[in-house]
Amino acid sequence: MLHCRCHRLGKECIPSATVRKRGSRGTTASKRAQLEDKLDDIVTLLRTQNIVQPVSSRDPSMPTPGSSNPSPHHSSIAYGNDISITEYDLANFRDNYLRYFPFILLPANITAEHLQLGKPVLCLAIHTICTKAVPRQTLLSTLLRETLASKIIVSGERSIDLLLSLIVCITW
Repeated sequence: MLHCRCHRLGKECIPSATVRKRGSRGTTASKRAQLEDKLDDIVTLLRTQNIVQPVSSRDPSMPTPGSSNPSPHHSSIAYGNDISITEYDLANFRDNYLRYFPFILLPANITAEHLQLGKPVLCLAIHTICTKAVPRQTLLSTLLRETLASKIIVSGERSIDLLLSLIVCITW
């Protein structure tokens, strides 16, 4: 092929000493190793934070997504009356959010209480995105992120509830 081009251009054909390299495959492996190192650092950091403040030493009045009766004192300060999902939040999520990204089927006959029992972290995610008050939404989003990180990264849990919650968190 080079001979034809040289001949066509009227030049002497001299093979090149250098060869152009296409993208090397080593960079993908090194990038993967860097990402794995970063992930290991994050897991180590989360584990050390968990050791510094273990779950049993946390404030017992701190509400969790699965708790149905948070402490009246703590919830009135940080989260309002309750952090569980309301029927209004569920209807708002169906009508105004799922219409644009229908990743889950929520039948019309499912109640907020039933969903709360089956998928508590998803309910926290729905409640968080449906909350319009910025200070409260900030607190709820912090609780949601901490819950997801604790369950997925630290504990290694896998469930549909966590997956759907993560999708809600990432999407909205």
